[in-house]
Amino acid sequence: MLYESPHRLRKTLEDLQEVYGPDHPVAVAREISKLHEEVFRGSLGEARERFLEPKGEFVLVLGPKEAPPPEGEELRRRLRAQGLSGKALFRALVEAGIPRNEAYRLSVEEP
Repeated sequence: MLYESPHRLRKTLEDLQEVYGPDHPVAVAREISKLHEEVFRGSLGEARERFLEPKGEFVLVLGPKEAPPPEGEELRRRLRAQGLSGKALFRALVEAGIPRNEAYRLSVEEP
């Protein structure tokens, strides 16, 4: 969550768009708890277009960045695609450096 003044809002949205991309979700709230309160929900690119001449005080809330799949999950998918399952899958996961309890969980879970 970020607080931003009207004269810095466009630059902040530009900077955020460079880091997260134009399609990253954002909520922009203007004049919170005041008579002309407004909340915009959309992408960073849409927010830049909407607030060309901003007035008021702003709060920006960014959506979460997608986390990459856990290393073990990805490895399990690749090993299953090679035809491994059960004990063979468990052994391959342990040999790859996955902790034994995590390797066991991954080898008994359904894909």
